[in-house]
Amino acid sequence: MHKITSHFMSIVRPALTVENASPTRKPTLTALVTSAQVMETASKKYAVYHVEMKDGSRSWDVYRRYTEFCRLHAALKKQIAGLNLKLPGKRLFGSNFDPAFLKSRCDGLTEYIRLIINDGRLLPIREVREFLSLDERSNAKKSATSDDSGVETSSGNESGGDGRQAARSSEDDESDESRPGSAMINIHLPQRSMPIAKGNINLGPSERPLKPDDFEFLRVLGRGSFGKVLLARRYADQHLYAVKVLEKRAVVRRNETQHIMAERNVLRNNQLHPFLVSLHASFQTREKLYFVLDFVNGGELFFHLQRERHFSEARARFYSAEMASALGYLHSAGVVYRDLKPENILLDNEGHLVLTDFGLCKEGLVDSDQTTATFCGTPEYLAPEVIRKEAYGRSVDWWCLGAVLYEMLYGLPPFYSRDTAVMYDAILNKPLHFRDHIPVSQAGKDILSALLQKDGRTRLGSGPADFEDVRNHDFFSCLNWDDLMQRKMTPPFRPELNDAYDLRNIDPEFTREPVPASLLQARSVRAASSLGCRDGDNVFAGFSYVPTTLS
Repeated sequence: MHKITSHFMSIVRPALTVENASPTRKPTLTALVTSAQVMETASKKYAVYHVEMKDGSRSWDVYRRYTEFCRLHAALKKQIAGLNLKLPGKRLFGSNFDPAFLKSRCDGLTEYIRLIINDGRLLPIREVREFLSLDERSNAKKSATSDDSGVETSSGNESGGDGRQAARSSEDDESDESRPGSAMINIHLPQRSMPIAKGNINLGPSERPLKPDDFEFLRVLGRGSFGKVLLARRYADQHLYAVKVLEKRAVVRRNETQHIMAERNVLRNNQLHPFLVSLHASFQTREKLYFVLDFVNGGELFFHLQRERHFSEARARFYSAEMASALGYLHSAGVVYRDLKPENILLDNEGHLVLTDFGLCKEGLVDSDQTTATFCGTPEYLAPEVIRKEAYGRSVDWWCLGAVLYEMLYGLPPFYSRDTAVMYDAILNKPLHFRDHIPVSQAGKDILSALLQKDGRTRLGSGPADFEDVRNHDFFSCLNWDDLMQRKMTPPFRPELNDAYDLRNIDPEFTREPVPASLLQARSVRAASSLGCRDGDNVFAGFSYVPTTLS
């Protein structure tokens, strides 16, 4: 078992009281979230909230993680139409484990429980009674004793306790398979301490494949040849994700199965780099494929370029350095990206870049002399060897970097023409032209010339050193690459955002689109469509990936 460290924070709260209906007497039911304990293992960090419950002469303790509150909230919204009940949210900026924030959240959770037990519609619901342990009379605090592990066990109470260990899972009682999330854990401990490290108690979720009905699909963020990208909120933890939904039939019809599987493989390994979008999970139904990705709402680089026409050299240098480091990481993993362009580059809420859309990636090109020959990419950014349909290697990515850097500095791709044939001819045969009305340093012109070298064998970055040759160019001499990789450098521009739901930097052409009806159907219907699709029973075998942190 991983070592667990905890930081306990006691909070004094006024008790909240509600009348519990009875024909002969009116005992008072009270609930008070008195404290939050931050638990930390080698792989995760979470808070456990202590809820003190009292019903007349009976009192008991309930310990719940925030994710369990989220699951309860999702269950209540599902059962009560138009429920006007707000769960305290997560912090948009800063740590969710800051003591002041936890103190505020305890207040909010106390109010949340008060509203539940004051609502005659909610108190009888099974999930509420399980969550608050309302029917477990063996929990009475006045008759509890601690065992050697520090986890309380009950030795009986006025109703005749059965001596069950009070730290238990309700998983055996859970029969509603469509309910999101895993079973709740009850941990009853003396108020003076929480020596959880001594007990073998797992507060993490149980492994379970994801389904579409685990998410609430909110808005359309983008669209492509095979489907759409949607903003989605996961019911279990209220986190926001960008979920890419692809139609299997369209993928197979266009013979793109291998590209989709390659995209999934590349995304799976992106978590190790700060400027690549990460895959949180992937799953499938009979008809669709789902990528659960980071939601980044600072907008496409293309969106900002359109608005500002071109960037300063310092800003272009910063962005191109983050792009170059991401490409270098992919190359070190044997992956050629092949589709670097402003539309595939997003800004996060701090102003750092994130590369996305790995559908055209080519795996397995580990060495500088290994090649492939597929004609693919976006016309404005195609390297000459791709247009000539010659074998090419990872240096095509450095051409793309040069094209994007040129566009950031001058406002248009280097050989741009509305006529694709004219543009291809210019890429193949015309010399690189610098636009004198926009000042660019000599180092800037030099790196553009080196990256946009028509002969891929002599292009900057084409040698065995790959990214190292690019980062050592004079254009980047003023950068501290270690600080860049650790995101310590302050971005030259920070997108204007009010909160995590702010979509002002995303093209309204997409956000005005309605969410597809197939994703807005009743959750039970969607759940039914998810069943029976085994990952090994179709051409997308091996596609599904759900880490234990999301299962």
